[in-house]
Amino acid sequence: MDVQSQDEVVDEFNNSDSECNNSDSNKMLPPPEEKFQYRDELLNYVRNFAMTQGYMITIKRSEKDRRVVLGCDRGGTYKSNGYISLQKRKTKSRLISCPFQMLGVKKSDGLWVLKLKNPDHNHGPWKDISSHPFCRRFSEEEILRIKEMNVAGFQPRQILDALKQSNPNLQAVLTDVYNVKGKIRLENRYPIYAPDLSASNYGDLSIEEFESKKVGDHERATIESLSNELKGKEVWVRARVHSIREVSKNMVFLILKEKWYTLQCVVTVTQGFVSQQMVKYVSALGVDSFVDVYGVVVVPGILIKGASQQVEIQAKKVYCVNRAVQYLPFNLEDAAQSESEFLSVEQAGEQIARVIQETRPKHRFLELGTPANQGIFHFKYQIEEVFRHFLSSKGFIGVHTPKLVAGASEGGSSVFKLEYKGQPACLAQSPQLHKQMLAGQFSRVFEIGPAFRAEDSYTHRHLCEFISLDVEMEVEKGYFELLDFVDWLFVSIFDELNERCKKELAAINEQYPFEPLKYLRKTLRLTFEEGIQMLREAGIEADLLGDLNIETERKLGQIVRDKFNTDFYILHRYPLALRPFYTLPCSDNTSFGRSFDVFMRGEEIISGGQRIHIPQLLVYRAKACGIDTNAFSDYLDSFWYGMPAHGGFGCGLERLVMLFCGLDDIRKVSAFPRDPYRLTP
Repeated sequence: MDVQSQDEVVDEFNNSDSECNNSDSNKMLPPPEEKFQYRDELLNYVRNFAMTQGYMITIKRSEKDRRVVLGCDRGGTYKSNGYISLQKRKTKSRLISCPFQMLGVKKSDGLWVLKLKNPDHNHGPWKDISSHPFCRRFSEEEILRIKEMNVAGFQPRQILDALKQSNPNLQAVLTDVYNVKGKIRLENRYPIYAPDLSASNYGDLSIEEFESKKVGDHERATIESLSNELKGKEVWVRARVHSIREVSKNMVFLILKEKWYTLQCVVTVTQGFVSQQMVKYVSALGVDSFVDVYGVVVVPGILIKGASQQVEIQAKKVYCVNRAVQYLPFNLEDAAQSESEFLSVEQAGEQIARVIQETRPKHRFLELGTPANQGIFHFKYQIEEVFRHFLSSKGFIGVHTPKLVAGASEGGSSVFKLEYKGQPACLAQSPQLHKQMLAGQFSRVFEIGPAFRAEDSYTHRHLCEFISLDVEMEVEKGYFELLDFVDWLFVSIFDELNERCKKELAAINEQYPFEPLKYLRKTLRLTFEEGIQMLREAGIEADLLGDLNIETERKLGQIVRDKFNTDFYILHRYPLALRPFYTLPCSDNTSFGRSFDVFMRGEEIISGGQRIHIPQLLVYRAKACGIDTNAFSDYLDSFWYGMPAHGGFGCGLERLVMLFCGLDDIRKVSAFPRDPYRLTP
């Protein structure tokens, strides 16, 4: 296929029959340095040039995807202006004007060529008018004069007449326009001529503008804080764009979101503040873009159905801090749909977009913006805060233990092994051994930190990396002191969460409906033997010295719920063979240990017990379990130096959140989950 030479391309760009080719005030689209054989190359070229001149370029596709439309979102034009249509060669191209630069394109001999179109796009041939005054912007002096005359009450035609007297070239082109269009108001028919007096009140912020732009005299307000008490006050809000609804060329509704709160902003043409160009700019903002909105709080007389806040902002200024791409991987509103909504739509025989679970982790950043996810992770943080608060009030101190260790802390093989400066090492399964040593010196310690398990557990409740809530404390009165403490701590935490996190739980319940957790004021305690007996009475086979699997845990949880009306209970005195080597055996029956698990909604969330504090017994138990004591020599030495009676427990934070909120998958409560399949994002 023949293509034009570089010189021919330059000639097509530079040929002009305008009398004003040498005007320094105009910026002509320079000839490309390379030949374009693909439309995407041409689009990128135009986009790059437009951005350097202060334009924002977007790509829009028609419904049938037969053409690509390139649009300039800045410059003050209506929908009928400001776009370049790139169509197939044999299709008649109805090219329309672009603000300040009448750009057109056509395909000639396999090469996409940029040309400039006559301003009267219903008549006349194509020609280069890039240097024509029609294509230039008003100078700063002209803009200042326009503003002054506009404030003084002059009509647009009077303002233009005054400008013509000072600029003969401008006078000539305006006369031509009048001859074609008659006496139609120029500011409506040709917005390119009308000065945008609100141009400083909107636009995309550069880094320099972000730091210097004065949005208002007030501190930034959160959407949550906006209420009827602020009626008539001017506020500044920075948030994400949730949705945009364009009513007309004079009005657009902009819905902003922050956490699970939404706010309606009304951008309507207002003399001196909001122009039609500004309305058009806001209409073109992408969903999930970050924007600054400055305006007045208004209390409408009707219910606002599309937002959580029952006030709205009459916007005076709108700036885009960061613009999101036009086509997101999925619609956030679709990702926030509940299962019940899907079922009701399917039963009605309708179709609705559905974001499947396998798609969500790949685009986790985007999905975290749903109200339910906002609720989950704010709730998760509150658990940490409440946990820390209650323990601190009881004399505990927070500690941090190493995550690079020489041996498996639980004595098992499910560890992530690595090389540490030429020595074998692994990631800590738990802070168990170190927190015991710290408890020996500080009496009461706790830690909130990561733990790592290399188990190939492909279940709904296992992760390879999770956050562990760990407690270790000196025991003063005996084993049941630990059970009493766990009872008090978690009942107190549940009470506080239910009181403190009503909004978070409501946001979660909206997408993932769940029943509130049932728990007793005095937590139910069952021995392992009693639990096995209850399973057997229900016709379920269970070994008195064997461990419970996921299925038997759930069945026992259902039995307990039906019989005692609680989802939260303690199962203690586990078979010693099922517990770690440091578990203290029961004095009345050494086949069982002074250990316990705590269950919520039929699944284990806490594991703990009293530890061996006698060094001779600890060494004996380690060898009996086949563990090389040389790997824990520092740990064992601390017991020879004097160790008080102590015990503790660990709780998986993600599992606690999952079960409290009745969720079906632990990956939903981990910001970036790590399981046997996933190492990114």
